[in-house]
Amino acid sequence: MGRPGLAKRLLDDPKYHALLDVVKMMDSNYLSSEFLITKHAAFMKLHEMGTLMLALDMLQIVFADDMHWSSKFLQTKKYLDSNVGVANIIMDMLID
Repeated sequence: MGRPGLAKRLLDDPKYHALLDVVKMMDSNYLSSEFLITKHAAFMKLHEMGTLMLALDMLQIVFADDMHWSSKFLQTKKYLDSNVGVANIIMDMLID
């Protein structure tokens, strides 16, 4: 988004290397075919790392042409501002 300084900081921070690895492995095949518990654990790890919102932003860009997943990521970001538990919000996102 035109912020090369931020991009460089993210590339230098090991926490964001793990985020990039998780986001790279997620494609529509992974999201539709992998075991639910495996997907849930991956998103919970992102939450524990403090990078869940950033990951959802990245996934929204990656899945911009897929209305189903794009809308699920957007709705999940909205739910995260509520008082519902994160584990439940992620589960809701992953269940079709």
